[in-house]
Amino acid sequence: MDKKIKQSYEKITISEEAKKRIQMGIQADAQKNVRHNKVIHISRLKVAAAACLALAVLVPTGAYAADKLYHYFTTSVKIQDYHVDMELSKTKGDNATTKQQYIKLVTDFGSDYEGKSGEDVVKGVMHSYEHKDGFYSGKCFWYRLEYLDGDMKQLISQYDIAETEIVTINGRKAVYSRSNTVVDSQYSDEYNTDYGQAMYLFVEDYGYVIEFGAQNGLSKDELIKLAGCIKIEKVDSEAEASSYEPFSLRQSGAWNNLPGTEDSDKIDPDHYYTKQASYKNATFKIKDVKILDSVKNLKKDAFFDDQFDYSSLVSKDGKLKQYDREVIKIGDGVNTPKRKVIKTEKAQPKLVYITMEVKNSRAVGLCGKYYLPPLKFVKEENGEMSVDGYGAYNRPEVIHNAFLDEMPCYFEESLGGKSGWAAKSSSGTITLHFAYLVDEEFTDHMALWLNDTEGNGSKCTYLAVSK
Repeated sequence: MDKKIKQSYEKITISEEAKKRIQMGIQADAQKNVRHNKVIHISRLKVAAAACLALAVLVPTGAYAADKLYHYFTTSVKIQDYHVDMELSKTKGDNATTKQQYIKLVTDFGSDYEGKSGEDVVKGVMHSYEHKDGFYSGKCFWYRLEYLDGDMKQLISQYDIAETEIVTINGRKAVYSRSNTVVDSQYSDEYNTDYGQAMYLFVEDYGYVIEFGAQNGLSKDELIKLAGCIKIEKVDSEAEASSYEPFSLRQSGAWNNLPGTEDSDKIDPDHYYTKQASYKNATFKIKDVKILDSVKNLKKDAFFDDQFDYSSLVSKDGKLKQYDREVIKIGDGVNTPKRKVIKTEKAQPKLVYITMEVKNSRAVGLCGKYYLPPLKFVKEENGEMSVDGYGAYNRPEVIHNAFLDEMPCYFEESLGGKSGWAAKSSSGTITLHFAYLVDEEFTDHMALWLNDTEGNGSKCTYLAVSK
């Protein structure tokens, strides 16, 4: 572990069990992108089932407090500047805890919201709702019901918290929180669609918690009002009850962990190629690479300008515009923010224009289509290669959108629409022309990840992009 992170961790005066869980979080957190909520690194063929967000629970007074929030549990809370540990302990000797009670949630969020049942992720437990003005209104939210089962003690650790407040909703205690985006960023208005708000509604009389997540464009008062639209009814059996997730099986993510300090993903030299690569009976060869500072001689209709504002990226003379790139200091999420701007500098984007030849693309295609690979950045240290991130920087939305999920912003053979990154596959040879938007100093040591549809792992196949 990094010395600074290690020192922060060692200062946390909680149980050894809690420390072990935090340490596991430190080791498991593979955060590489500074703006992880804005650009989620996923396969281009997969759709996120639900938005991820930071969740937090604080109490308003004292550095350490104990408060009985449930009939079944007591909660001890330790607070630091940007961090909170919440330890849930079952109440001993309470006969009410010996038998589970079942509840049904009855909801009516009004005409402004439509439920998206197709996005439920845990047997119908997570319920996503979209505002009538759509995702980009920044007012979408989700909730899920969790039953407090499991061990005598359970721990929730939350980091990088900007604001919190304890409120009362229909007579029950709830905790609202908002996580930091990038502190002191000039692009703060661009985070409205991030799921950066959370709330826990404690159903202490039955042993449940209702967990909410909301986009940043939804006001705190609106989120509290929506939570108040949920009516809780006791029922006699599990068949009548609302679906719930056992708290002991609750899945946390990188937003629950301290920033990771583990090494970047290692690249197996046996799966890294510099001239030509083979994968599943298909052969890939880079015919040419050009680093362009202008769109001159490129086809206007080959840009994915439905994904980004073309005029904000390209000047009238066809040259790519410079932009203000924010340099980020990574904090520990405990005593300092995870991401804070320390300076702003000018950055010059380039178009990495690639001509690639693919033989037997049908062998790696889907439904008669071959999809372009994402672009990765490779670093070499001590004779070893690994995948590097895109730097500790914060970039404006137009830049992020043009380099969405490390995918091209330009493709001449595109099939268009939902198959924009695809060309018609063939058992013969096809030649493809496409381009990625990359900051100038990152145009060295680039590689195409040819088999990203199979996920991360030691068998990732890379083809170097070099002249």
